[in-house]
Amino acid sequence: MDEDLHAAVVPLGGDRFRVAGTAEFTGFDSAVNPARIENLKALLKMVYPQVSCRDDQVEGWCGFRPMTPDGKPIIGSTKVQGLYLCTGHGPLGWTLACGSGKSLAELMVGKDPEYDISGFAFGRY
Repeated sequence: MDEDLHAAVVPLGGDRFRVAGTAEFTGFDSAVNPARIENLKALLKMVYPQVSCRDDQVEGWCGFRPMTPDGKPIIGSTKVQGLYLCTGHGPLGWTLACGSGKSLAELMVGKDPEYDISGFAFGRY
């Protein structure tokens, strides 16, 4: 993880890496910016200089990252019976997914979540 570049390199097995860390406010435009891919390839080279990376080995991808005005996700039930939310994690979606999902699953089956999630309720708005 490089805090200055806001990017990360994660090995995925012996021959693959996930290189991530760019964010753009583009609405619902899912086009991958080639300049961002080049920046990520440069980061990979800085972290792992011995790794060669051909263009045909690179798979660009983008995902939408719903965010809330206060930066905290919405986790919990709604006024509609049986409708639950676990959204708004922004750039921390992958980081918070397991804990958020576990807490919501506990709530959905009638258990008290292990952690207090009241501060993440939709009702705060």
